[in-house]
Amino acid sequence: MSHVIGFILHLHGGAAYALVFLLPALESSAFVGFVFPGEIGVLLGGVLAFEHRVSLAAVLAAAIAGAVIGDSVGYEVGQRWGRHLLERTVGRFVKRDHLERAEHYLATRGGRAVFFGRFTAALRVLIPGLAGMSGMPYRTFALYNIAGGALWATGFVLVGYAAGTSWRRVEHVAKRASLVLLLIAVVGAAIALGARWLARHPDRFAAGVSSVGVVSWKTLFDTTRGDLREYLIRELGDAATDPQLYIDRSPITHAKNIRAALLVLQGANDPRVPKSEALQIVAALEANGAPHSYHEYPNEGHGFSRVENRIDSLRRTVDWLTKYLTPLMDRYLAD
Repeated sequence: MSHVIGFILHLHGGAAYALVFLLPALESSAFVGFVFPGEIGVLLGGVLAFEHRVSLAAVLAAAIAGAVIGDSVGYEVGQRWGRHLLERTVGRFVKRDHLERAEHYLATRGGRAVFFGRFTAALRVLIPGLAGMSGMPYRTFALYNIAGGALWATGFVLVGYAAGTSWRRVEHVAKRASLVLLLIAVVGAAIALGARWLARHPDRFAAGVSSVGVVSWKTLFDTTRGDLREYLIRELGDAATDPQLYIDRSPITHAKNIRAALLVLQGANDPRVPKSEALQIVAALEANGAPHSYHEYPNEGHGFSRVENRIDSLRRTVDWLTKYLTPLMDRYLAD
């Protein structure tokens, strides 16, 4: 990598412009981004402009063109051969309905994914092909692709130009930021999948705590707007057109299977997890003969805002888990 960077920093004129164009262009169209992230080439283009080896305006034009054209080629690759490539690789490990749901989301609401995916190295390589494969209209893709590509390329060129000889520090920070964004996306997906698995396998646990926990995904969908609703649509589908998806995945649907000890902490005025739904869980626990305790906090909504209630909920949680998990741990250590 250091030899490649050193080579780039000795370029000037047409060769430099060509490389600044090609690195982001090949990133998603030929998957070069897995080996050599395009932002490094664009960043170094800004450094070359700082050293007066190339024109700043020309580097900006080359970087933007490379980013936009490269993603357009990646879109075309996904549209023509994406399904075949996916089934031979990732499709072997991911359920078909999950892939179809992801494609549907990209096709109907994926403009934001195209835009924000531009700023994360791994997603930047994959999103254009997935967008093409999903059937997203090219006009929609192009709009977000141009906006994201122009902002991304301009930002990295100008950062390289401003950093000058200190570009290595900037490159390090950029890599960290890209990794953090990717981790946020992965953790968000893991939480959603984990919650779904827990709802379907309640018998795997000795004790648990539901602190303003979602009882019905359908109710949550109906009472939220904005980014949270978009997240629900991406993970579970659109409840407006297929409410059964939400019903099947809601904890209340599987509450009859709960046998573990469960502490339920509830805000009396919670609009997203209404008290009436939390009491349904309590009723199911009583019917199952499962150990349980219900505590309600007056004047609280979805989450506990008062410090004394936060402290009390934590104390109750610790006491509950200690009561039911300590004997299990003692038996485990004895064995």
